[in-house]
Amino acid sequence: MIRFLSFILVGFTLMGCTPEVEPSQKQVILDIQRKTITTENSVPIYPKLPPKTADKAKRFNLELPYRCSVDWDTQRIVKTEPFDRDKLEYTRADKGDALPKFLVKDFSVKKMETHHALMKLLQNTGIDVYAPDPMYPKINLPDTSGKMDQILDIIAELSGLYYHYDARTKRLTLSREAKWRLAVPFSEDVIIAVLDALRGSNVKGIVVDWEDKVLYFKGDKLVEKSTKQLINQLSDENTLIAFDLNIYRLYPKNDEGVNWMDLLKSFDQQTIKASVPGIMGRLVVTGPNLNTDTFASFIRERANMVLISQGTFVLPNRWQGRFDVGRCSLDDRLETDLNVLAEPSYSVDDFAKDHLDTQFVLRTKEGDITSFDVPARLGENYLIIGVPTHSFVEGYSSLIPDNAELAIFVSPRIINIVDMRVVEEEK
Repeated sequence: MIRFLSFILVGFTLMGCTPEVEPSQKQVILDIQRKTITTENSVPIYPKLPPKTADKAKRFNLELPYRCSVDWDTQRIVKTEPFDRDKLEYTRADKGDALPKFLVKDFSVKKMETHHALMKLLQNTGIDVYAPDPMYPKINLPDTSGKMDQILDIIAELSGLYYHYDARTKRLTLSREAKWRLAVPFSEDVIIAVLDALRGSNVKGIVVDWEDKVLYFKGDKLVEKSTKQLINQLSDENTLIAFDLNIYRLYPKNDEGVNWMDLLKSFDQQTIKASVPGIMGRLVVTGPNLNTDTFASFIRERANMVLISQGTFVLPNRWQGRFDVGRCSLDDRLETDLNVLAEPSYSVDDFAKDHLDTQFVLRTKEGDITSFDVPARLGENYLIIGVPTHSFVEGYSSLIPDNAELAIFVSPRIINIVDMRVVEEEK
């Protein structure tokens, strides 16, 4: 019994005398950050953030003067801009030096990888081939004769690749992308149309020289093809479609949210013309009486309204374009990740009615939120409602009320581009 009690006493003694572990310096710093402990000699301690571009530098935007403002008071549904197809120049910006002039006779390859085919072609010229990728397409080329640079172009076309020659080092470099230069020496509306059409085709990293009106970008054979299609579209069509937008966040004044049925009470049937449901939200087609001013008056009684972004995007007929909400937003808000995509189809029927049917998509980096297929006429506006602001919240909670919602007011207009070559010929 005495031996058992001694065992218990020793156990309690060991439990009660466990030495305290001194916290590490890192743990002390974390505790200070969490408890915001300060003294007269303390200095701020900031957690290390992942390396990325500073927010204000990221938002630096040369397009802002041309794109990110709309004068709703002077907006015209139809306007005309001059255009000259011959001045729209699309060229390689990294073509490199001219190749030596060699004649090739009866050159052929069969199921040979592109870089090996080039080595075979250039084996007696003193030109090295640099192929940075591990694998390239296999090509077939029957007996071919001609100038060496012409055969090089054929091989590059067959393989879907580009080459760049440096005469100083006598090196030919293969690449899957090329640097392109597209001169658009026209009005800002036409430049924006080309920009938005290229971005709608998923061309990224476009650099614009606004003074010389030149676009620079990288692209593969698919980008080259879509750019040439865009140039042909501008040459064949004489119509551009512009969309002016206001993007709002609404904070309803009651828990139930904005009662959108009140639109029917505040505006007549000639103004509220159609309603198109989407996967989420709804698009209302309206007449010109519902504009940004009358919409603000309607909302003022029902919700607090904040303008998130405003701007314009322009695109050729039957071409997909994109408006980046964050590109024209001065503040970092939840909605700045949102893209508004549109693909319009403009036509005039036998009764001289201007039809403007448009497919709209709201998209974020997480994917499509909703879409609308809208039949309408020129002169009508669109109002997208009913998309919760919480659709843009990342995580499980937010300070934004759960009844807050997105509202987008869209007003389309037509830009007729007149080919100045035809005008000169008619004179």
